[in-house]
Amino acid sequence: ENIRIVTEAEGAKLYRDETALTPAFPAIESFDVNLERREIIFAAERDTNFDVGLVAIDGSAVHWIPEDPADEVAPRWAPRGHKASYIVRNRGGDLVRTVHIPTSFQLLVEFPFGYVRDLAWDDAGERFAVSWESADASPRIEVMRYGGEERRITVPAAVDLDVTVTPFAGGLLMRPSSVVYNETLPLVVWT
Repeated sequence: ENIRIVTEAEGAKLYRDETALTPAFPAIESFDVNLERREIIFAAERDTNFDVGLVAIDGSAVHWIPEDPADEVAPRWAPRGHKASYIVRNRGGDLVRTVHIPTSFQLLVEFPFGYVRDLAWDDAGERFAVSWESADASPRIEVMRYGGEERRITVPAAVDLDVTVTPFAGGLLMRPSSVVYNETLPLVVWT
């Protein structure tokens, strides 16, 4: 199937060959095709943020996954089954939400004070890998079951600061984990 994003004067649309599958949106961030289900999952800008929707490859009305007030981006189908995951951009750290499409059952995995760069499913559709970074550590890759169980680091961060991270006044306060008595305490605030 030749599915693509086309940006025109009235906005961005998903097309299959020459057939428009969606109405125009201010932007379409990304999409993924499930040939078994004959559906496309995509992230489109509506009103003030990006939401995740579904549309049939042959054309249908857009069905929106229950929305979050934060941006929802980078949707990915699991290779088997009827699950899809996407990233929720959250002020306190990104989340990865996995949705069982037929039932709308959802699971969340948190990445506290972090920014998720990308996610990818394994061939069995039971685990995914997440590339993410945070104020206290450079990018690393973790692999886990889609509900967050059995989470483990497979590619460690090149830089990992020995600090405690606390939310503070709209940013993050990072303090060294060990401080010698009477030592001046360096503070770093990340917003």
